[in-house]
Amino acid sequence: MIYSGSHGKDSQTLNHAHMTLFNSIFIRKWSNWISRSPWADDSFFMDRVPVGLSVRYGQDIAICDSGTTTAQCRSWDRQRLWSCHRYVSVALATHIRAHHCEDIRELLINDVQESVRTAGWTVYNSWNPDVREEIPDLAQYPCRDPSGHENRIYNEHGARIPRIEFMMDPDNLRNAGVLIDLRDISSLFDQGTGTTSAVVTVFPQAFINRIGHVKSTKVLRSFEALIEQRNTIISAMWDEDEAPQLNKPSAVVAGGCQFYNELSHRVARRAGTQEVQTGDQTSAMASGYPHQSTTSSRRADVLFAQCEANLPYKRHFLLLDDHFGNAPTDLRAENVFILDLFAFPPEMRTGQYVTSIYE
Repeated sequence: MIYSGSHGKDSQTLNHAHMTLFNSIFIRKWSNWISRSPWADDSFFMDRVPVGLSVRYGQDIAICDSGTTTAQCRSWDRQRLWSCHRYVSVALATHIRAHHCEDIRELLINDVQESVRTAGWTVYNSWNPDVREEIPDLAQYPCRDPSGHENRIYNEHGARIPRIEFMMDPDNLRNAGVLIDLRDISSLFDQGTGTTSAVVTVFPQAFINRIGHVKSTKVLRSFEALIEQRNTIISAMWDEDEAPQLNKPSAVVAGGCQFYNELSHRVARRAGTQEVQTGDQTSAMASGYPHQSTTSSRRADVLFAQCEANLPYKRHFLLLDDHFGNAPTDLRAENVFILDLFAFPPEMRTGQYVTSIYE
């Protein structure tokens, strides 16, 4: 499943009506305010209205589901003032989920070959166009390698073609948290050259220094070819006489990537506010507040009382048990893309078109 979203689940949402009202008030009041300011004689300020920033947050909105695209496009058109925007930032999060598997069964080779023939696919041994090799005879390509792992196969679009079936117990779908192996993390972002221009920050979990969460200034390298393809398509949509000739911006730019557990959205109001991360227990034990001020002393008393009732880690698990039950622990692979609407032909600067480029 792919989701669109943004950081800050509890951030203030500004709807269409609010933004329209705010914009009209700002324009009306600006000239009068600046005329009474020390800069009243500066034509730069008198002839211009400051840049406006419009923010609308969403979270966990499923996209690209069959039969939902038209409704989503209309919703994006209604909720945003596209004629007033320069940049739009969208985060696409793929959930990676692990279930306990009772058994693994190989699919019949005839069924796999029939699926390939019906779809008209060409079969490769890798998703990566730079290194993959075509498999001319699938029947002669073993399903598993000597260590017992699946020899995965892919079509020309980089999509995996199933060769095995995972047998789950529907009455006992146990979930497991997925983490990233940090030892070769740069391979997710470089092009096989051993170097990457991405700034990669790792967050080892549970005192295990080689696995955990990741943040990067680049998206996964598998998206780069797709970004280039979309930019080529959008650039070709300009009429020859109207196309900007100088300093033409890219329509789609990679904004960054992060991998983290879905629980992070459920146990904290915003990033960095989980009780097990804020150092409340250390502060209560140190009792370093009373000598500073009355306000600090009250803060120390509150922290001490909270820790006396339950330590932060205990409250953390009580929160999960009481409110979430069998809480999902999916790994969210979230890639952020920035759209420069000035690079789109004017008639394409709509929510309907912006939504369609992610299909």
